[in-house]
Amino acid sequence: MAEKAEETAPEEGAKPASGGGLKALLGNLPVMVGLLSSLATLGTLGFVAYAKLIFKRPPITEYSERQRLELRKKQKVEVFNPGYIKFEKFLAHIKPEGLEPRFAGESRSGSHPKLRYLSVAFVLEVGDESQASKIEDVKPQFMDALISTLGRKTYAELNTLQGRYLLRNEIVDQANELVKKPIVTNVFFTDFVLN
Repeated sequence: MAEKAEETAPEEGAKPASGGGLKALLGNLPVMVGLLSSLATLGTLGFVAYAKLIFKRPPITEYSERQRLELRKKQKVEVFNPGYIKFEKFLAHIKPEGLEPRFAGESRSGSHPKLRYLSVAFVLEVGDESQASKIEDVKPQFMDALISTLGRKTYAELNTLQGRYLLRNEIVDQANELVKKPIVTNVFFTDFVLN
């Protein structure tokens, strides 16, 4: 009988019977979940640190905009007979100053945001007068895109020479995007009043 007890007793260092591996895996599940969530948290923190602290977007300067304009001029078609498209004076609201986002039902205490607007008229120059009709065809879409662009600008951005220069380039880019050809060569402001 002693011999049978010895035969059925497991040896030291022997593997347990089947089913022990699944129990061991399930027993380590909280540890694995904790490690995965820690890894995800560290990855998120690393991305935020890179995006906010390490990566620095190059500043937009007049020099860089002039270089971009020169590249655009090299890509353009030759100017045969320049044409001009006049845009009458219109008012556009620009981004209000001091406008803080708030939750529904929350009242503003104290000051109200300073509402600003821009009165602007301009002329688009196209490289060839025969191409002017293409701009006329997309004029409503162009005005909508321009009003949206102006609504994102602040008074401080538009009140500087650099800000107006950037706006001039954005207007040219928007017009050329809509007609899908680089036909607009310049913008001339005939009226530009900030309030």
